[in-house]
Amino acid sequence: MTSRKKILSVVSLFVLLAVTALSVISCGQNNQTPTDTEPVSAEQNATVTITVQVTDNEGKTTDYEITTAETTLRGALEQEKLVEGEESEYGLYIKTVAGVTADYDTDGSYWALYQGDEYLMTSADTTPIADGDLFKIVYTK
Repeated sequence: MTSRKKILSVVSLFVLLAVTALSVISCGQNNQTPTDTEPVSAEQNATVTITVQVTDNEGKTTDYEITTAETTLRGALEQEKLVEGEESEYGLYIKTVAGVTADYDTDGSYWALYQGDEYLMTSADTTPIADGDLFKIVYTK
């Protein structure tokens, strides 16, 4: 092998090593920067603030602002000791909210859950929460 070929081989080897090193370094860097427009949810281990509007058996409405790192509506409500109930095959069957009990077996009353104005078809156990959400819990007969 001539000295010129040896020099080209060594230079090629250094170029290859440099390219490989740069590739490894750039793969380890995260070029994304968070923006204020990305939604923040409790699932990302962030603290979120939700509003829970409770309408009791007399039609009186009270707003509760809850700041939590919980990921579900049930977690947030229990954190504030706002609800009590019984475990069922579907999760927590809410019977008491803010000290007011609804007893379906006695008078057909129950607590209806809403997200905004939409009736929830999921239990508090499986309803995820996100920053700024509005939930309503309404005494219903």
